[in-house]
Amino acid sequence: MDGQANKANECQGCRQLEREVKELRKQLDSFKADLKKLKKDADSKAKAKYRQANKFARPQTVENPKPPGRKRGTLATPRPQPERIDREFEVPAGCCPDCNCQVTDVEIHEQLQTDIPRVEPTVTRFHVEVGHCPNCGRRVQGRHAEQTSDALGAANNHLGPNVQALGSELKNRFGLSFEKVSELMREVFNLRVARSSFYQFGRRLMRRAEPSINWLRDEVLRRAHVVHADETGWRVGRKSSWLWVFSTPQATLYQIANRSGDVARGLLGEDFNGILCTDGFCGYDSLPYLKSQCVGHILRRIHDLKQSQPPRQMYYLEELQQIFQDALDWRSAAIDIASPTNQRVIADIEKRLDGWLSFYGTQPTVELHRLANHIVWPTTSLGIVPSG
Repeated sequence: MDGQANKANECQGCRQLEREVKELRKQLDSFKADLKKLKKDADSKAKAKYRQANKFARPQTVENPKPPGRKRGTLATPRPQPERIDREFEVPAGCCPDCNCQVTDVEIHEQLQTDIPRVEPTVTRFHVEVGHCPNCGRRVQGRHAEQTSDALGAANNHLGPNVQALGSELKNRFGLSFEKVSELMREVFNLRVARSSFYQFGRRLMRRAEPSINWLRDEVLRRAHVVHADETGWRVGRKSSWLWVFSTPQATLYQIANRSGDVARGLLGEDFNGILCTDGFCGYDSLPYLKSQCVGHILRRIHDLKQSQPPRQMYYLEELQQIFQDALDWRSAAIDIASPTNQRVIADIEKRLDGWLSFYGTQPTVELHRLANHIVWPTTSLGIVPSG
């Protein structure tokens, strides 16, 4: 009897193990199917970035999209009338296309059409005088204002300033590749230009623009009262880099470099006496300038936190958001910041902000503690509008 009981228990245990094995196999098959789907999605995403139309794709469709055309309530604006007429044509009505009879009761109506004329390359021959100075023997060569090079002989065939300027504009402003710029020149202007030529044009323009860039840096950027700075990821060929931007109401300077704070120090100089407005990136910590936090970044961070924080924290986030919004509204309407009335407004806003920070300095949540550190990082100036 004991042997049969043990055998029955063993069989019951085996059946239990078999059920568990079946369940585990079922889970394993489910995991394999999920893994296969994830690999397929990953391969699709990896291939999608190489498709030319990928940047125009929309990951999600809108159920009720807005109709195309001008926005509702916007007045229709006709095309402005041209100031001059270059060509005129008489367009007779002719005969009726159905019964081939001459039409009667003819009235004349005007139609205006503005078009781009067909552009043909213009070839200019310069007769360049070359001689020597009878006194010192130095070689002297003439130079016309429209010439782009002094090369003669076998290298006397060049491209003019308009071609070089348009190629650089298409590449740097509109983002066309050198190959597409070359194709556009060939198809639109019937002008064959190698891709490498546009690269050389860009290098020459960079060298020629260097004095102007140095002047903007020394005379505009370093003497500004407020400079807004930001940085973002950039690619130089296959290497990762950073694009820095420094902006004032008068000028904006860009520089591609690493992400060290020495980039800002090199552009602003050691004697910069203005206010540097940034997003709180730690690379600015070592700079000896008076700093201000970008209010736009703070408002966006508050908005993102409101999507994830529990309801009991919403009141405090809305209170902080209202403080900065009041500061922006006042700054937009203020004319003389140094007036006693405006100074009292600044003091009141700073008092409200200090009260909010002191409250969360005692028992902060993790996210609100990070937000408080983000706000108190620089010496804040409420006289600055958001740079984002």
